[in-house]
Amino acid sequence: MFKLGMVGSEEFNEGVPFWTPKQKSMCNKVISFIFDSASFKKRIPIPPYGNIRLSTISSIEFRKYDGDLIYVSGGCKYGGPDIWGEKEAKLRQVVPQILYPKVNSWEDKDGKIGFKSRNMQIAEAIPDPPDGILIDFEPEWRSDHGLDRKMIIKDNNETTLPFRRSGGTWTYQYAKKIGKEAYVVVI
Repeated sequence: MFKLGMVGSEEFNEGVPFWTPKQKSMCNKVISFIFDSASFKKRIPIPPYGNIRLSTISSIEFRKYDGDLIYVSGGCKYGGPDIWGEKEAKLRQVVPQILYPKVNSWEDKDGKIGFKSRNMQIAEAIPDPPDGILIDFEPEWRSDHGLDRKMIIKDNNETTLPFRRSGGTWTYQYAKKIGKEAYVVVI
């Protein structure tokens, strides 16, 4: 069994689009490419398309694994990589593990799980290396995203393009903190 987790910036929120049509199209191509690579257990060179940067390394290598490929995500109701990955998983008959929040809030409310706890569950659902990875897809930062949302990661002397910080970014950082294999893909 191998678990492939995908998170990222929602497609839109309160009518504001975070992904341009070109970025959305490119992200979907990369997601499809990643599912192909995971299914065939081979190395993924990044970037396979255009102006994409992967944090810390230039490729992801899917190791040989026995059993099913399982897709883990949070089922974001605002669209984005969670949902785009779900569609790809369904097309390929990949087993889904979708972890939904129970309230529309960062924090838990009245004993119901909010986005923060759900994001922790996503990261914790990914097995330790080499049996799973988490990938956070983020659109390159634009001035209309707001300065409070601008983020750059420096790791192993590599720097990502500036990107829009999201709940997916929080999940990526939490996954790294608890020892999971995790990456940010900026499109």
